[in-house]
Amino acid sequence: MNKVEKFIVETWKDTVIEQREDEDTLLGLPYPFTCPTVNSTFREMYYWDTYFTNKGLILSGQAAQAKNNVDDMFYLVNKYGFMPNGNRTYYLANSQEPFLSHMVMDIYKYYKDPVWLRNAYAMLKKEYNFWQTQRMTESGLNRYYGIPVAESEFERLYKLVEHRLKDVSIVYGDKADDVRFVAHCACAEGESGWDCTPRMMGRKILCNAVDCNANLYEYEKNFAFICRELGLDDEVDEWEAKAETRAEKMRELMWNGECFNDYDYDRKEKATLASTAVFYPLASKLCSKAEAESIVKNVLPKIECEFGMATCEKNDTGIEFQWDYPNGWPCQQYQVVRGLYNYGYEQDAKRIAKKYVDLVERIFDETGYLWEKYNVEEGSVKVKNEYDMPAMMGWSAGTYMAFKKYLDSGILD
Repeated sequence: MNKVEKFIVETWKDTVIEQREDEDTLLGLPYPFTCPTVNSTFREMYYWDTYFTNKGLILSGQAAQAKNNVDDMFYLVNKYGFMPNGNRTYYLANSQEPFLSHMVMDIYKYYKDPVWLRNAYAMLKKEYNFWQTQRMTESGLNRYYGIPVAESEFERLYKLVEHRLKDVSIVYGDKADDVRFVAHCACAEGESGWDCTPRMMGRKILCNAVDCNANLYEYEKNFAFICRELGLDDEVDEWEAKAETRAEKMRELMWNGECFNDYDYDRKEKATLASTAVFYPLASKLCSKAEAESIVKNVLPKIECEFGMATCEKNDTGIEFQWDYPNGWPCQQYQVVRGLYNYGYEQDAKRIAKKYVDLVERIFDETGYLWEKYNVEEGSVKVKNEYDMPAMMGWSAGTYMAFKKYLDSGILD
């Protein structure tokens, strides 16, 4: 165990919070939950962060805490009908990238508990129903959205987006003066997890997001697997059919000649900006071999840098976003490597994994911490920020632990 691994294993305990009762804005949870940091920033559980966090917990011998996190999410899904962005009252406006079925698969792989899996299946179907009823669009694919909790939030969120986008009229056209519409767009930014990014230029509310739909395809495939495990054979074909229908609709609307990418269903336009989100269909095993080959050939060179994967390719929007070049987010390094691994691009996958591991170890030597994101162009923590970047455990540690095992054993968990 090297010093970074030792630090991670010893520090997980400082990210665990036990809060059973609601207190101020914090929603109490029945089990201890893991937050992303060890300081005063982000001291709550976040939805999609926890998928990557759980990878690290399981590899650190702390699977019980990973299971606690998932059981806490079941509690929230059962109570609210969806998994919120996090366990804060102000996060009840939106969810985040859907990863709960992925977490369930990891916990089931470890514990092999069919009784637990049966309850998990019920909670996952409830969450899936939220995405299919509250986040479905006229195109037949899903989007990110969000509804502010309080009326007073609309003006604040409008100003937030206005400040970030500089000229909202360019992005929203004749909808730019509609405070409620733009506030919903700001919530959609938060729900995507990519707040903020040039990927859809603030139009997430009007776009079918490639990462969201690829993850929901994986939900449908995971449901088919779960039904086989539970002996629910009459439901298997239904989920397989739903997955195939989604994949075909994504091919129709999202394939732009090089890759699957976001689809603006309002303008009927396919996105062309390369980003790590393009690799989600590989991570979810949605692609054909030919599609995967095209993505690796045409997109990988646009976003791979000396020290890892940039969130997006270089662009000239004139706006500074944190989910953009040259920032490299640990969760996205994982998704790219996972996609490459799934399709047998071992040399590329190991090269990128090693870039992340080497960068984390060098910056740890310099600072004594892991960080939320890194500058992958120059190999530093001089990043574009929307807020003061915190030292990070969470997905930074989880991705590191997963990549260390992968580089040592050839197995990516």
